Amino acid sequence: LAEGEVEVFLEAVQPSIQLYVFGGGYDAVPVTNIAKNMGWKVIVADDCPAHLSPKRFPQAESTLCIPRDKVAETIHITNYT
Repeated sequence: LAEGEVEVFLEAVQPSIQLYVFGGGYDAVPVTNIAKNMGWKVIVADDCPAHLSPKRFPQAESTLCIPRDKVAETIHITNYT
């Protein structure tokens, strides 16, 4: 600037990572918990509603009951997924 220098602090805030866990089996529970503890948004998807109990996945942002053949047209993948 004409009057001198200016210091600027710039921080880019990116969207958080979104993890889709396909399958609500026993191995999905710790994966969901670890990802949530890392600050990621976690969505668990399965074609069986019984596997998506909120008691099983309290850390999940949401659960989706999706038939396997409909996953590609239902899930929106971004650079942060």
